[in-house]
Amino acid sequence: MSDPNHRARAVCRILVIRPNHRLGNNVLLTPLLAELETLFPGAEVEVLTGGGAARFVFAGFKRVTTVHAFPNWSFIRPHTVLAILQRIRKTRYDLAIDASVRSRSGRFLLGLVTARYRIGYAWGSGWRDRCLSHAVSRGGEPPHMALTAAHLVRAALGHELSLPASNEAPPLLDVRVSSGERAEASALVARVLAASGRSASSTTAGDGGRMLVSLYPFATAAKNYPEQWWLRVAEGVRALSPRIDVVEIVPGDGRSRLQGAVPTLYSTRIRELAAVIGQSRLFVSGDCGVMHLGSGAGTQVLGLFKVTDPSIYAPYGRGSEGFAASDADPAAVVRRVGDLLGLA
Repeated sequence: MSDPNHRARAVCRILVIRPNHRLGNNVLLTPLLAELETLFPGAEVEVLTGGGAARFVFAGFKRVTTVHAFPNWSFIRPHTVLAILQRIRKTRYDLAIDASVRSRSGRFLLGLVTARYRIGYAWGSGWRDRCLSHAVSRGGEPPHMALTAAHLVRAALGHELSLPASNEAPPLLDVRVSSGERAEASALVARVLAASGRSASSTTAGDGGRMLVSLYPFATAAKNYPEQWWLRVAEGVRALSPRIDVVEIVPGDGRSRLQGAVPTLYSTRIRELAAVIGQSRLFVSGDCGVMHLGSGAGTQVLGLFKVTDPSIYAPYGRGSEGFAASDADPAAVVRRVGDLLGLA
């Protein structure tokens, strides 16, 4: 075991710890899972997370063999929680990762695990860092939450295990929608458009065909925009070109925010929702989990921000971006949509 390359190959069982039930936080783990596939292609990965969405988010990762998901309301299902804790405690892992920059529950769970390598970001507190075999100091990590965990593995173990340096672009969010899922979503979108009297849209702008712009007019609390604001965005986007079709992705509560002004599409199935959003030439969303799901679906995303930091949460890659949008100026969003569609 003295050869570091051999030690890297000998990493066979990995546990990723990110105990959070939010859809977006699970999608934000996908760059780390892709990085683990690259660094340890022969390893199996388990994910310790929360909520019912995680299994669907990670379904495209064939090396993810188990998703341990705490229930949303853990205190009313203590037996489920205890069963998960017993499973991870009796398993010996080669590598366990506290994927959060600073999570009390994540660090507590890492301390329960038996693993050859236990890595995480240093808190600067002796008792919080005591469970780490390798602590990574803060300051050199990328600011975006999707990239901090991917950075962690190379920073913690790169020299010891002779892990290759990464000269590639940052790993993207990717829920790995299959070709079959995309084909079914394409047919569904075509039926929705046909029911509204429109022909099927093209997802590309360069072939002279139609362009589908999907809107998700919802976010939580202060991140949300008024419904009349979203109506003005929808009307403005539709007016940009006769080639544009606008579809509303209806939020999980099943209530349209656009009052029937554009065709609607509703799905409670995470992977179907991702595949549908992936049919869009451009997906416009408030800052929320579905925005990250759109990025993971592989489409261009315009994420709208007014209270959180885009450098930490904005969609990136594939021409996506975060955009500071105020309640007072929906026309600015419409103009940016036009720019991204090449209609300026």
